[in-house]
Amino acid sequence: MNKLSASVCAKLNLTLDIQGVRDDSYHDLSMIMQSVDLCDYVTVELNDTGAVWVECNELSGDDNLAAKAAKLYFSLTGLKKGAFITIKKRIPVCGGLAGGSADAAATLAILERLCGALESVDRESAALALGADVPFALVGGTAYVSGVGEKIEPLKPIRNCFFVLANGGEKGSTGEMFARFDSLDKPTHPQTDKVLSLLSSTDTVGAAKLFYNCFEQLWQTDLTKRIKALMNEYGCLSCTVSGSGPTFFGVFEDRLVAEKCASEIKKFTECYVCAPTEKSIFFE
Repeated sequence: MNKLSASVCAKLNLTLDIQGVRDDSYHDLSMIMQSVDLCDYVTVELNDTGAVWVECNELSGDDNLAAKAAKLYFSLTGLKKGAFITIKKRIPVCGGLAGGSADAAATLAILERLCGALESVDRESAALALGADVPFALVGGTAYVSGVGEKIEPLKPIRNCFFVLANGGEKGSTGEMFARFDSLDKPTHPQTDKVLSLLSSTDTVGAAKLFYNCFEQLWQTDLTKRIKALMNEYGCLSCTVSGSGPTFFGVFEDRLVAEKCASEIKKFTECYVCAPTEKSIFFE
């Protein structure tokens, strides 16, 4: 077999807390992350050219994250192979949903199935080298994630809820967003420990009411206020931002209500309805 395809999920930060700046200038994070069924579709076909190329409806070439994942895999294994990677994107680009990281994770996972698994230490280091969200993108489900994204503790799966995802506008780079957060005088932080406790007792509703991302306080615009107002009007349990933005998501108990809310939001910004998944990568 020299060709394989997989769907790979977007992620949401149900909570995200910035706990300080490390000696290496990265930020220590504390997050509860969730994969959702808004997916990209990735196909990897091996060849003997030694070259890696990505064909994508958003960004083609040999320099995106999926291409880097393939090159890193071949470097670690010493295989003299090339790969043609096709990506059909549905996850919004630069949306705070880890779409690029998901594509890189899918590429690594597909190559492991086609050519053989990496040693666990190589897999972990490769994932983190590609990006802070790639380790979680390899696993998915519901997890507590800390450090810069490399420490992952699986949690009980979240079920019986739905997410409405809405584009909250344009943002600066992730680095700029961290700098803006660092300049806040008295930032608000999520109640991560309480959310973890509620999730462990399978109180999804109680936990969802406390979902919060500390980047949200940087997103006080007319558009995000309009999104949150509509989410609340339709009875969401909570509404916050994913990653450093710009995607906002509301949590709903009823899919029909979520779809009605989304139909209103679609009148003025991009919007999706999603459900939680128990893993991130689904092979054909």
